[in-house]
Amino acid sequence: MVSSSKNVATSFKNEEIGVFCMIEKDKLIEQLKDATTGDAYLISVYANHIKNALPYSTLKKEVVEAVLDALQRRREVSESHKIMISRLVESISKGDKNVY
Repeated sequence: MVSSSKNVATSFKNEEIGVFCMIEKDKLIEQLKDATTGDAYLISVYANHIKNALPYSTLKKEVVEAVLDALQRRREVSESHKIMISRLVESISKGDKNVY
């Protein structure tokens, strides 16, 4: 799809690799913010379900501790991703480029 407007990105889907190739700044920022929100929400839901189920499991103490440790590491990774994406959003917002 080709647009004559300066503010509308030309967007197409490459069927071979399955990705969209062009996106406007505002839409990119929106999708980046949505990604961090979704990630934090999913980790919270999974962590709560697992923590609630662990007391009823027959897993060994070492396994339970490993699961809880893995959940904590995942939270930390998610937080670092959130910080990186926040910096990326800030950089994109300040930039002059409108199509990515």
